[in-house]
Order: sequence, then structure tokens, then C-alpha cells
Amino acid sequence: MSKNPNKTLVLISVLQPLKAVFSGHCPIFTATTVRPALILFITLMLPFAGMAQETFRVSNLRLSSFNGTMEFRFDLKGNPAAKTPVHLYFYDNDFRVYRASALVPEQGSLFAGGSNQRLLWEDASKLQKLDKPLVPVIITGNPANFRFGPGPEAALLSLVIPGLGDYVMGNTTGQTIQPWMRTAGAFGLLALGWHASSERYQGEPSFFNENRLWKTGDIHYRFFRNDAELLISAGIAIWVADVIWVSIRGHKNRSLRKNLNTLVIEL
Repeated sequence: MSKNPNKTLVLISVLQPLKAVFSGHCPIFTATTVRPALILFITLMLPFAGMAQETFRVSNLRLSSFNGTMEFRFDLKGNPAAKTPVHLYFYDNDFRVYRASALVPEQGSLFAGGSNQRLLWEDASKLQKLDKPLVPVIITGNPANFRFGPGPEAALLSLVIPGLGDYVMGNTTGQTIQPWMRTAGAFGLLALGWHASSERYQGEPSFFNENRLWKTGDIHYRFFRNDAELLISAGIAIWVADVIWVSIRGHKNRSLRKNLNTLVIEL
């Protein structure tokens, strides 16, 4: 027996609706709804499958500055026997793209795969004249073929499973709310809401005031008053918010890619 029966009851009340989901007894997640969603998920993932197959990938970018010079250290994952052109660009909050000049080695120099690669920008003092924050991005290969990430169509993945579009977008280590939290939160609240709805019942009617007045039975809620409506609404809100978030990030990537191929400002 548990030393704290109250904690045990709370744990059972939370796990019971989740058990119904995985056992197929929850009407939200039945074969009728899951199978079409799975087919749609596979169809939507096909366009993004090729994006993960990169010959070279930049990671662990570090910056340092001294005497008007900015140093970029990064890891270049790829075939050590092959080489790829490397370019340094920046972008601002308005999605304008900038290209660094006076680079050592120069723009488009060939790099082999390996860790702790180095670029020097000898004219970094130009950043002070701009007086705006810039985000550096190191591009390998032909910049015309570079994608900052999926476009707003990735939101369709989050429409199927909340949080899925975030994973397709790329690196999620810096996010406070991780995609798996959105998935668990949305599905968990929906399952709890369904459970609360199925456990709700109305008591028997009664008479009072010497049997002259009739009173309907009280409604008994599983967790709290209007629990099913509030839990389901919260789950849907998390789901919709994730779709909007992924769509915003997708529009940003599309704008950056367009400006990279049409309008680049030289620094």
C-alpha cells in the first residue's frame, strides 16, 4: 500500500484517461481518426525528407571580437575527404540579408569537414554603424540553394500532431517550451477533458420546502466545475498556438530565402 493514499488517487485520476487513449477507448483517438491522420502525416513528411540529407552541416557556432575584428568558430560536419565553399551572411529582424566582406579566408573558400573551423571578419566595425542586432549564419555550398528552413507549409505537420512542425524546423535546444511538451500538453489535456466529460453525471432530483418545490439534481464534476470544457479548450489552445508559431517561423524562413536570392546588402 502507498504511504500517501491521496497522492495515489491523484495519480490514478491522471493516468486513467491516458490509459483509455492507448487502449483505444477514447473517441478522440479511434481507428477512424488515427488512420487518416497517419496517412496525412506520411504524405506531409515526404517533401521534408530530402531537406535532412545535407552533405555538410554547420553547428556549434561561437563568436568573439577584438580590435574591430570578429572571429567565428564552428564545426563543419561532413566528409573529411571532401570540401565545400563556405560563406558568411547576416540577417536582421526585418529579414534583410547582409554579406560580409574582408573575410579571411575570403567568401567561398573551400573547407573540409571537421571541428573548430575558423573565419575572421576584419571589418566588423561596420556593425556599429548599423546600430541594429544581426544574426550570423554560415552557408555551405551554393548560397542560391540554401534554405534557412522549411516554409509555412510545415505548420500542416503541427496541424496533425502538435509540436511536430517544430522538429522539422530544426534546432530546438534553445526553446524554453520544447516540442514534446506541446505534444504531451495538448494530447494530455484533451484526454483529461474527455475523461472528465465521461465521468460527469447529474444527481437525482429532489423536493424541498415541504415537498412544494422541485429541484433538479446537482451536476457532479470529475475534477472541478466545467472541467471538461476548460481542459479541452486548453488542449486546443496549445495545439492552435503551435500551428501559428510554426507558421510564423516558416514565413520568416521564406522571406530570408527570398532576400538571399534577390537583395543582399554588402558590409
